[in-house]
Amino acid sequence: MAFRPFTDAPRSLRQLQDEVNRVVERVWEGAPDVLSTQPRVPKIDLYEFPERFLIHAEIPGLAGDDVEVTFLDNALTLRGEMVTPIDETDEVRIVRSERRFGKFTRSIELPGEVNADGIKAKCHAGVLEVTVPRVVVESPKTVKVTEG
Repeated sequence: MAFRPFTDAPRSLRQLQDEVNRVVERVWEGAPDVLSTQPRVPKIDLYEFPERFLIHAEIPGLAGDDVEVTFLDNALTLRGEMVTPIDETDEVRIVRSERRFGKFTRSIELPGEVNADGIKAKCHAGVLEVTVPRVVVESPKTVKVTEG
């Protein structure tokens, strides 16, 4: 089959772009955070509210008891282990595996003062939800000075 540059090139370039995107995605998923040696596992979302921080972490297949949540030096740390549900044997061949398994540690530095005694964590449907209350900073109060 002959190469027709004006008709085949757009399709070829699109296929090339799709393949480059897949390679970059695989590399990016496995890359550590920019200033850390820890891989980005589990994936998290961090939300900041006026009165609290809220962290959602993906922990598929784990129960709340399978994850340790600690707080030290203004950093929240999640520890646990993702266990493969099926091991490869002579009778079972893993055809494709995109999820990560093994021990993990993920630390998230929180921007601002928090009330460590009020931290709460719960797990539902493979998502760990950690609520970290902020320290309430009181507004300055003006005191009226009287005579006498």
